[in-house]
Amino acid sequence: MAQKNVTLITQGPYVILDNGLVKLTIAKPQGFLTGIKYGGMDNLLDLKSSESSRGYIVRSGVSGFHCYAVYERPSGCRAFDLAQTRMAFKLRRETFHYMAITDQKQRIMPMPEDLLPDRGKQLIVPESVLLVNPINPDLKGEVDDKYQYSMDNKDGGVHGWISSGPIVGFWIIFPSHEFRNGGPTKQNLTVHTGPNCLARLFEESLWPYDFVSSPYYLTAKERGSASGRLLVQDRFVSGSLVPAKNAYVGLSAARTEGVYGLHGWVPGFIGDYLNDELVTISSGSQTLLGNLVYSPVRNGPTVWEIGFPDRTATGFYVPDVNPMYSNKLFLNSPEKYRQYGMWDRYTDIHPESDQVFTIGINNPTKDWFFAHVDRRGANKYLPSTWKISFNLTSVTNGSYTLRLAIASATRSDLQVNVNYIDAQHLVFQMMNIGTDNTVCRHGIHGLYRLFSIDVSSSLLIEGDNSIFLTQARGGDALCGVLYDYIRLEAPVTSSRFQQ
Repeated sequence: MAQKNVTLITQGPYVILDNGLVKLTIAKPQGFLTGIKYGGMDNLLDLKSSESSRGYIVRSGVSGFHCYAVYERPSGCRAFDLAQTRMAFKLRRETFHYMAITDQKQRIMPMPEDLLPDRGKQLIVPESVLLVNPINPDLKGEVDDKYQYSMDNKDGGVHGWISSGPIVGFWIIFPSHEFRNGGPTKQNLTVHTGPNCLARLFEESLWPYDFVSSPYYLTAKERGSASGRLLVQDRFVSGSLVPAKNAYVGLSAARTEGVYGLHGWVPGFIGDYLNDELVTISSGSQTLLGNLVYSPVRNGPTVWEIGFPDRTATGFYVPDVNPMYSNKLFLNSPEKYRQYGMWDRYTDIHPESDQVFTIGINNPTKDWFFAHVDRRGANKYLPSTWKISFNLTSVTNGSYTLRLAIASATRSDLQVNVNYIDAQHLVFQMMNIGTDNTVCRHGIHGLYRLFSIDVSSSLLIEGDNSIFLTQARGGDALCGVLYDYIRLEAPVTSSRFQQ
């Protein structure tokens, strides 16, 4: 069938874009999208919603449309912070009930009315609602929260809704994530109340698009590239360079146009890589960087370690949800941390005393709770202290180093003591760490932090030793720390490893 040309018609206060497959109705002069006609439905959008959204491209033969926005700060304008910008579509509630994020994460969703007081009970997290009398009785007893359906940027290339009749899918497809800040592991919302992978791959193959006409948009010919090979050198792990497998690498803009800082990180190694020299990338050219070497921070050999350094808490123990607060989508899922109320499960598992982890005996995947949170008391939430027990056959004179890699923190007052909890044995203290809200928003990582703590050998003894990690802020159910990786390093005794 021949493709229909795209038409643009003005009808009173509206502009209509139509390519024969999809028709957009846009209010003028605001540019608000008020209607999407497709697949036998006169309007996919909720007619009760206020008119919103703007910036669209319709192409011949494509059953969809492209959205964009241009943000300008004219010279002379005062400085301001743009904290967030979103583009959202509210679909017709009477037909769009089924959502899909991945092959594994698909389900019938509650209705907007189910979140109101007569049908739902708001929990201590404002976005979390227990469905007590939902319109669909099959959903009774579940918890709904938009953050349960969040995904990392790197994993969220397509998501959407499917209508019950006619069968129409409304899909958000990202051909590239270059416009998003926060990097590939930043968590973003996908869908919530209130053949698509092939289409995503097709759109990715077209990026950067060649049909966008804007002085702010660079075409493929106007862009440059940089290539090289990143290697890792950790002299206490291997005597030779190892490939930076699954590394995340990015660019940060320097003061000069076309000049960038090159940075990254490598799963399996702590810390951040930052290239010693700035990288120049010119329009239409390729910059060859050759072999680049990352030497992770390291003061001495490993005495012991807990976890795997990947900037998440996925390697630690995540329990089953309290049946009172379940979301059925995650009952048999590797993402059990998406369930509501996981902070209270710590006290359920350790009802009498706090967690004790013994090196060489306990297993992080079974015995290290994924979130260091407050203990639930009778009337308030109380600070909690975790104990790491380990044995030293000998103590080397000098300074040991405790590497504390944190995957996320929220309003945490963190203290570290060695062998005794008093001022003389306090080796680290930091107050009010983080604003990630990872626990209450059902995540497993947030803003990465790495603390390197000096531990004098005078604080250690031959035989049994202990390190105490205290989440000292009380009265807050949702504060705490998610550890990524913990390592104790001994002082260097061989000149072979001294720098």
